[in-house]
Amino acid sequence: MKRKRTEDVDIEFENGCAKDWAFDVSEEFRPALDIAYMQRADKKANAALKAKLGRPLLETEKTWRLVWTRGEPPAYAFNEGDIFYDPAGLRAMNWDEALPLLRRTVKIIQANPDLGALPPISNEENTAIQDLEQLEQPEPGKGSGWVKYRVFYYEKGEIVKQDVHDLRQCEFAEFLRTGIS
Repeated sequence: MKRKRTEDVDIEFENGCAKDWAFDVSEEFRPALDIAYMQRADKKANAALKAKLGRPLLETEKTWRLVWTRGEPPAYAFNEGDIFYDPAGLRAMNWDEALPLLRRTVKIIQANPDLGALPPISNEENTAIQDLEQLEQPEPGKGSGWVKYRVFYYEKGEIVKQDVHDLRQCEFAEFLRTGIS
């Protein structure tokens, strides 16, 4: 079944990172956020041409445009190995300059995408899902994927604490946005 997509993408990128997010989520994570650059028919231009010609348009006559779209609701697909830094903006800095500013690093250690985000998982990956069966079933529209991640806490460039958490893919995206789990 084809999923509905919207041009109302509520995530803005500035200087290569998601604007106003707590963590450094770069543009390379657009697919994980279910954001894609897609070809869409230009309805307004096509309607005007149809009215001018007085007949339905041939496929070769239609006007197309490329736009950013997002799944509605989004199907998230964060992956094992993805790393995010708090505060945002550190990814673009020299590590020597960034390290003293670093408060947290998040590294995904296991993940399963939301349905519709990626092709179905293999049998090998099913064992990882069983480890997370204690998570509540998702609400409709909240996705079905999950993320297991480790948070490293820093003070003066040194790791002072670390812990592991489990969240649904949609909850993890919200954590990256707000910094609050």
